[in-house]
Amino acid sequence: MGIYPNLNLFDFCDDYRSLINGKSELQQTPINPTQYSNPDKFTMIPTDSHDGIIEVIMHLDFINKILSDTISNYSEIHSLNLYIPTKILLGSMQRDEPTEDNVFVFQQKVKASVEDCCECRTKGITDKDGKYYYILEANISKIPLIQRINTLRIIIIVSFFLLFIISFILARFITKKLTVRLKKLEEGFNSISTLEDLTIQVTITGKDEIAIMGKQFNRMVTKLRENQEIAIDYEKKKSLVQIAQQVAHDIRSPLSALHAITHPGSSSENR
Repeated sequence: MGIYPNLNLFDFCDDYRSLINGKSELQQTPINPTQYSNPDKFTMIPTDSHDGIIEVIMHLDFINKILSDTISNYSEIHSLNLYIPTKILLGSMQRDEPTEDNVFVFQQKVKASVEDCCECRTKGITDKDGKYYYILEANISKIPLIQRINTLRIIIIVSFFLLFIISFILARFITKKLTVRLKKLEEGFNSISTLEDLTIQVTITGKDEIAIMGKQFNRMVTKLRENQEIAIDYEKKKSLVQIAQQVAHDIRSPLSALHAITHPGSSSENR
C-alpha cells in the first residue's frame, strides 16, 4: 500500500479478513496522511464471490480549499491547520505570518468517522490510547477581539452612566413622593399641637410604612377625640353636681335663719 510496499492489506489490519469470510461487507479508514500532497481515505469492499477485496482510495484535495474559504470569510483568522494525533498535517492554509504578540492559538479536537482504526494503530498515527481523531488549530488575531472588548467596555461605561442618571431621577421622584406624604402627617400633627383640632384626618394611599403610619395617626386622633368628649361630658356632669350642691346650700341657709327667728326655744327644747 504505497509507502508501505512490504506489507499487504491484512498486515495493516487483521479485521479486513472479515471481508473475505463474509462477516463484513465494508471497511473504512478515517482520513490518513500519505506520500501524496493530499491525504487519502480508504474504503474496502469484498468481491461478489468473497475471494478478493476491492480497495478504493479517495484523494481528499478539498481540505485546503475548505480551510482557505474559512479564512477568507473570517478576517481575524491568520491560519488554519488540520492535524492528526501525531501532529502530521492533513491540511494547512495561512493568510499571513502571525506574530506571537497579536494572536492566540485555539485548538479543537474533531471526532473522526472511525475512532478505533486498527490500520491507524499499525501505521503509528494514533494517540497513546490507540484513538484516532483530528486536531483543528486556528491562529486568531487578538486585534478584533481587543477592539470588541474596548467597544464592550464603552457600552458598559455608557450603560452604567445612563443607569446612574435613571437611578438618580427615580430616587428624586420617590423622595419627592415620600416627602409629600410625610408632609401630610406633619400638617396633621401641627393641627393637633397648635390648633388643638382633633377632627383632622390625613389621606395617604398605599400599603407601605407611610400609609400604615397615616392610618395609625387617624386612629390616634379619633381616640383622642373620643377621650376628649368623655372628659368634657364628665366635667359637665361634675359642674352640674357642684351647682346643685351650691344652690341647695344657698336655699338651706336662709331657711335655717328664719326657723331660728320663728322658733326661738326649739333648740334648747330639743336638747
